[in-house]
Amino acid sequence: MTISFLREKRRRFWKRFIELLALFSFLLFVRTYIAGPYKIPTGSMVPTLLAGDFIFVSKVSYGLKIPFTRNYLFGPSSPKRGDVVVFRFPEDHSMVLVKRLVAIPGDTIEIKRKKIYLNGKKISEKRIKSKFFERENRRFFGPFHFDLYLAELGEKSFFYQLSRENFSKSRMKEKKLAENEYFVLGDNRDFSNDSRYWGTIKQEDIIGKALVIWLSLSYPSGDKEEDAKRNLFRWNRFGKSL
Repeated sequence: MTISFLREKRRRFWKRFIELLALFSFLLFVRTYIAGPYKIPTGSMVPTLLAGDFIFVSKVSYGLKIPFTRNYLFGPSSPKRGDVVVFRFPEDHSMVLVKRLVAIPGDTIEIKRKKIYLNGKKISEKRIKSKFFERENRRFFGPFHFDLYLAELGEKSFFYQLSRENFSKSRMKEKKLAENEYFVLGDNRDFSNDSRYWGTIKQEDIIGKALVIWLSLSYPSGDKEEDAKRNLFRWNRFGKSL
């Protein structure tokens, strides 16, 4: 009876072990090739994304890649203007960045006085007011003042901001994008290292499309009294679609 009991116990152990291993392998596959969470560490995508936001990224929005390669099993389908994309930095593939896709292959893009001209036409936009983002900007970019805009790009409407004091890269000569060239910008236009500086990205470097903010944590400002008044969780950002 004792031997039989030990055999049964061992059988149950290995059954449970195999089940957990299969579950772990499945979750790892999904995390690596289907979808995954990413944390926003900087303010280069303010006001769309704040430091401390956690985003859910679909890795199959533009096609399913063959495991352990950069080649596609199904697709690829073309990213659209206005998409928020997560990608590998062209100059260092160990770095992962998130930016707004502004221009696609075949487009002509030019920047004049910080304004984007796409295929010869200025992107439609209007200036708006937001007390929430004014407070957030004061916390992270204290001495700078921003103008907030609502822009339309393709089927997307999105917010971006310009600094009144920071005039870096306010112009860019007209550029025609070749095949498999995508131009990306940060929504915090004057505090973003993007295609204006290091060039375009390729589709095989795009990891996926950012879909939603599933968690948002407030970064400490350094002021103990102010931080004590703030909630750790930014509840109003939970579930915000991108």
